[in-house]
This record gives sequence, structure tokens and C-alpha cells, in this order.
Amino acid sequence: MLIFTVSLILSASGVGVVWCLARRRQWLDYPNERSSHDQPIPTGGGIALVLIALATIFRVMRGWLFLSFFPAVLLIATVSVIDDFRGVSIHKRLFIHGLASLLIVGAAAKNAGGSILFLLFSFFFIMTMANFYNFMDGIDGLAGLEGLWGGLFLAWLSDGTGSTAGIAPFFYVLAGGCLGFLFWNFPRPRARIFLGDVGSTFLGFSFAALWCLDVAGDWFKMIPFLLIFGNFLVDAGLTLGFVAWIYRLGIPAGRVLAVLYAVFLVCLWFCGRRWALARLMVSPAV
Repeated sequence: MLIFTVSLILSASGVGVVWCLARRRQWLDYPNERSSHDQPIPTGGGIALVLIALATIFRVMRGWLFLSFFPAVLLIATVSVIDDFRGVSIHKRLFIHGLASLLIVGAAAKNAGGSILFLLFSFFFIMTMANFYNFMDGIDGLAGLEGLWGGLFLAWLSDGTGSTAGIAPFFYVLAGGCLGFLFWNFPRPRARIFLGDVGSTFLGFSFAALWCLDVAGDWFKMIPFLLIFGNFLVDAGLTLGFVAWIYRLGIPAGRVLAVLYAVFLVCLWFCGRRWALARLMVSPAV
């Protein structure tokens, strides 16, 4: 857990520096109908998380994992930070996301394995997670808490499955970074800074890409991930329909957030219970 603690400390400090810069330079996130804030809030806190993650890649990752994952996340971080400060058209942004996802899928096909159908699913799944995670950044505490619990749980699962790719430490880094970010993003009574595209897109892409590489084409192992991040996928997928209708009814964003976390906790409990039972069934008798 040392790597988690170091990431936590560096993230909390780094986000504080970005917060000062954002206030001085007016890097602001303006509220919309989905936001839990009613006035502009500094953004760009994800810059600290991205720098920590990129530095960790050099310390943790080796071989084909480094050669595939580093250029992919570098593409994601670059286009996202440009989008934060200058703006990038959706077509160009999706093209870069697709190129980065293709790097991951190509590495998975060559080194991790998996059927053509699984690789095709992974391509669209990684792109979806990157954009859906970004979509949920405007709600106080949501992206950070999801990254914290999701990162810790995926690290535990990766360790438990005996992964040979050495991915678990990076999940701890992402989780620690999210906890450090939460010191600034958790509503007290409102968030002081948001991730911005550079942080939220990076997190969504990293979680999905690393897990697709880790599971090595095993469909069953995708179930825990879908349960952990199910509230993101369901909420973002239905926003143009049911969720948008809820907001038009005037239901406060905080109440919608409470419902989302209730669903998340139920899914997390169910996932943990099912995984523990499966582990007990395959454990050798003492």
C-alpha cells in the first residue's frame, strides 16, 4: 500500500497547486443542468493525477505493457488538455480516442489473447468508458469516489487472479490519486475543483484499457468491472432519456447522486459476494 499512500500525498499536493493556478488564470467549469454546483468552479485538477500516473508508468510497467499503454494514455492526455484550454472538435477527439483504443486492442491481441469478438468489444468499451467518465465529472465527489473504490477493487481482483502483467500497482496509483483529489472535490459544502477533461477522460480510459489487458479475453472477468462502474455506464447512457427527464422535473442533483451511490453500493456488495463465493469454490481443501 506504499504506492497508494505516495500517490495520495502527491495528488493532494498537486491538485492544490493546480487549484491555485486555476483560480488565478480563471480555468473554470461553468454549471449546466446536470451540475451539482450553481456557480463557476476551478477545473483542471486532473493534471496532477495524469502527471503522477505517467511518472509511475516508468517505475511500474515493463515490456509490451509499457510500449502499448504509455503512447495510448499520452495521446488521451494530450488531446484532453488541449480540449480543456482551447477546445477540440468532437470528431478529432473521437479519432484520437479511437487511435489510443486501437493501440490497446492491438497489444491485447498480440500478448494477452482473446477472441475477435472480445477485442472488438474492448475497442468500443474503452472508448465508451473514457467518454462516460468525462461525462460524470461535473457532479461533486462522484468521479473521485468512483475512481477510489473502483481502483482499489480492481487492484484486489488483479492481485487475486494472479495476473502476470503487473497491472495491480497501477490501479493502486489511480485509486490513491483519486483519494487525494477528493480532498479538493468532495462537497464541503461544494467542490473546490473538478478533474477537467484531462483527468476524467484519462481515468476512464486507463481503468477500461488496463482491465481489458488484464483479463486476457475472459468474458467472465468483465462482469466485476461492469458492476463496479455500472452506475456511470447506466447514468450516462440514459441521460438523454430518463435521467434528463428527472432533471427537468427539478429533482436536486444531490438527490440523484444519492440514488446512484445506493445502486453502486448494492452492485459492489453483490460483486464482492459472488467473487468471494467463486474463490471459495476453487480453493483447495485444507
